[in-house]
Amino acid sequence: MLKGLKLRDLVIVGIILIIALGAAGYFLFVRDDNNSVNNDDDDDPVNKRPTADAGMDLVLTSGAEATLNGSGSFDPDGDELIYSWDLDSGVDSDNDGVLDNDRDIMGKEVTWVYVAREEITYIVTLNVTDTELFDTDTVRVTILPPKDDDPPEISMSCRYQAAIPPYLEAHYIITIDTASRTELISNYTYRLEDGSGDLILNGSVPDLILTPPNATIRFVDAPQLNRMSGNDMFYIKERGEISRDCVFYLFYNNLREPVGEIELTK
Repeated sequence: MLKGLKLRDLVIVGIILIIALGAAGYFLFVRDDNNSVNNDDDDDPVNKRPTADAGMDLVLTSGAEATLNGSGSFDPDGDELIYSWDLDSGVDSDNDGVLDNDRDIMGKEVTWVYVAREEITYIVTLNVTDTELFDTDTVRVTILPPKDDDPPEISMSCRYQAAIPPYLEAHYIITIDTASRTELISNYTYRLEDGSGDLILNGSVPDLILTPPNATIRFVDAPQLNRMSGNDMFYIKERGEISRDCVFYLFYNNLREPVGEIELTK
């Protein structure tokens, strides 16, 4: 076919081929590269999922402070994370039908006190989120029961509140200053004696929570409900035999010796 073409025709065909190949190369490479750059500029960066790290498993004695540390968590985009802990993934404390998403306590590093009378392992879930995406991780917290021959030690202080008629009777306020470990209040009983050692009042500490305001003795369970710990308070009205020099005792698990005692003073 080419044998029949003259030289001039061959030159024209060659020029046409060169132009066609150049145009194809332009559209294949130059235009595609430009389009790629423009598309990259137009697309928003993709948000990446954070990674949760709930730290190491813990084994503690009942009443000891558990430190939960999520500082190993990170966000690949460098976004600030929100940390929430479900302290017992077997309990649905917010009643939403999901066991491990309760926001029982917030923060990257938090502390909590678990109390148990027998060995138990809690599955604690950490949830981290950058407000769009989230991730979870779990840690096992095993609580060992305290030894019966190792009761807690309680220190208390007392102050006197004079009467403010007609609304307020004179009373003594006994404050739990320190407890060597946190324990359920159901493990405690109390005894109030006069200066001669004769019994005035005694009973179970939990029974004092629901007493009416005009009761002779009341208990206020302040920081951690159902647990005996610092800042819990007893209010004892100055009535009848109850006066200065009476002695207030706390007993643990019916042991004969009190774990704490204090004299009522003004």
